[in-house]
Amino acid sequence: MPPTASTPPADPASVRDQPYRWRELVRMVLSHRRELIAANIVAVLGALAAVPVPLLIPLLVD
Repeated sequence: MPPTASTPPADPASVRDQPYRWRELVRMVLSHRRELIAANIVAVLGALAAVPVPLLIPLLVD
């Protein structure tokens, strides 16, 4: 995939050459806590809205 305006080309100096540590992962997650909670709420609401629809289709046919 060629780089676009939204995805700049990977700079070799910015590529990570060491593994992630749990402490770093927890820090990254906590720094995006509000966004992650909002995304999970949207996902749950989407699943709740999508599940009953196929169950209601037989009522629409009758």
